[in-house]
Amino acid sequence: MKVFLAGVALIGIGSGRAAAAVWLECDGDKIQWLSDPTIRVDDSIHALAEQGLDWVVDRWSENPTVIDVALRLGERRVSRDNGQNEVWFSTSDDVFDGSSGVSYIWYECGSDGNDEITETDVLFDADRLWTYGDSKVSIVGEFAEEIRMKAYGGAHRAFRATAMHEFGHSLGLQHHDDEYNVMGDSQRHLHANGNVVRAYPGEDAIGGLTSLYEEDLGHEDVSVTHWKWVGRNEEYSRHGRTQIFSEDNFATELETTEVDDETGFLVDNGQEIWVQFSYENNGSSTQEADVGFYLSTNNLISTWDERLSGRTLTLVQNDVYTKRHRVRLPNDLDPDTDYWIGAIVDEDDEIDEVVEWNNATYIGIHVR
Repeated sequence: MKVFLAGVALIGIGSGRAAAAVWLECDGDKIQWLSDPTIRVDDSIHALAEQGLDWVVDRWSENPTVIDVALRLGERRVSRDNGQNEVWFSTSDDVFDGSSGVSYIWYECGSDGNDEITETDVLFDADRLWTYGDSKVSIVGEFAEEIRMKAYGGAHRAFRATAMHEFGHSLGLQHHDDEYNVMGDSQRHLHANGNVVRAYPGEDAIGGLTSLYEEDLGHEDVSVTHWKWVGRNEEYSRHGRTQIFSEDNFATELETTEVDDETGFLVDNGQEIWVQFSYENNGSSTQEADVGFYLSTNNLISTWDERLSGRTLTLVQNDVYTKRHRVRLPNDLDPDTDYWIGAIVDEDDEIDEVVEWNNATYIGIHVR
């Protein structure tokens, strides 16, 4: 029996759930690809979108399972339910119903348990304001227009984050509401260091893939971000920025202020604070990861910055670890000045990782 599924609705189908993620099931059997899918790209998609799709496919293919995704550019005829996997932009309002992207999945639900995805099509809303690269803020055009990502105070949706979410559907994952994850609020499931903001699958979705597909052991990756789970919006998770708390009551958030057009926190010289970040294990085995906390004069965090303290964290799979740690600020900070508190996971580079760019991030502070 061939069945059609829209990316936002379950039609005649169930869903499976483990410690992480949600996936498609038919009569209790997981629905998955039986071979690596190739997704054909409409030849009318412009170069920046193609580059974004290429990034997304590379990130999904870095997962610690045997499943990989490939792109084929220059498809001249695209349509739904034509036996080919395709991606294109559309202006049809009835397709999106308020969404910026949608995935269509066709699958076989057989009585012998041979349940497989047979076709996937991904459509993006051509009428949305998009930013296609990995810059938080970019300047484009003859009139030097500022393009700022929605997650960082702008009006433009991050195309790569939306594509990461939709391609997650294409691999068999469904929406998830009780963890920080790309299959929920994808626009705030990001890694940032400096002006570079990257979309990525993340621990929760990786856990879903390892439940669906055979694991490829030896794939290791840990990461840290300044986003976290804050609640639910129907079947989607909601995400917000991590925070800084006071030492006298580490459940009390410090007073906020604006630091470089983002939310920051007011601090005093020599103050003890609790800094919060989210740590992920996107790999195939538990890791003992050293984390260093740093003080920087900008939001690009590296081991060249002033190290304040450190911890060792045990990072298991399928459990995003949003945690507060105590840090004491120096006594000689300049008053009325912006600084940034950074976290670097695997700061001594002891873990052999497939991805290294996701090991550092920041929170802004302002000295009174």
